[in-house]
Amino acid sequence: MRLNYEAAGFTIIEVMITIAIAGVMAALALPSYNNLVKNNCMTTSANSLVTSLQLAKSEAVKRRNEITLEPIKSSGDSDYAANEWGEGWTVLDDTVSPSETLRVVELTCGLETMTIDGDDTSVTYDASGFTNTTSTFTICDDRTNETGREISVNSLGRPSTDSEHNCT
Repeated sequence: MRLNYEAAGFTIIEVMITIAIAGVMAALALPSYNNLVKNNCMTTSANSLVTSLQLAKSEAVKRRNEITLEPIKSSGDSDYAANEWGEGWTVLDDTVSPSETLRVVELTCGLETMTIDGDDTSVTYDASGFTNTTSTFTICDDRTNETGREISVNSLGRPSTDSEHNCT
């Protein structure tokens, strides 16, 4: 008596072809995924900065004191330096002793080069919510000739974002 077994499963050739197709699709998707991650990091950094500027303005008006936004000190630095906003920033009330830290924002992407134009190493809001200077922040990453973000703060203390800034 002969038993009739029907084979179930995949052949080795079918498995190899499926793996090859999946590999080709992954290789095509990886560059797009990297751009997606970099764009999201840039947007998150810009949104965090605008949020911190708005917090500083509202706290200055609420407390009737000057509130300052300044870059996080680099490790080993004894003072803040201009154009070093890439690690993050601190919102603080310098009018009390010791200064009261309201918020610390540390950038976690590590891809951005964030600069502030001008000679100012901080943005200070007075009790009426106005700033001491006008400032422009540019957020660019390691891609050249790509679109970045530019955040301008006018003398009224209002930040505005340009998402079509060309990084060079």
